[in-house]
Amino acid sequence: MIISAYENKLVFIQGLPAMNKSEYQTLLAERDALDKQLVEVMLAERGSALSWIVEQMVLFDIDSRDLYRRPVKVSRKQTRPVAAKYRDPVTGTTWSGRGKSPRWIQGKNRDDFLIR
Repeated sequence: MIISAYENKLVFIQGLPAMNKSEYQTLLAERDALDKQLVEVMLAERGSALSWIVEQMVLFDIDSRDLYRRPVKVSRKQTRPVAAKYRDPVTGTTWSGRGKSPRWIQGKNRDDFLIR
């Protein structure tokens, strides 16, 4: 059932059965009881979950400090600079042949720009 509040009045959507105030209060009370039951069950199961976690920590020799340690990053292999392979005769700028090609060599024969 869909109920919307309009100017502090309950407005019932056409075609849906109307509920009287006592039905609404009954449903609210049921919801409150379910919320309390959910909290009780969660607290009961939380204890067993914590026990299981402690068992696993003991089994694998995990300390509470391990939980807050940041994982060690594996560093990438350092690459060394590559010697220039091409040179622009006009500006003298060079390009190693790696990565995106510069504008001065695009669409042209690269052999013309080789550094010999």
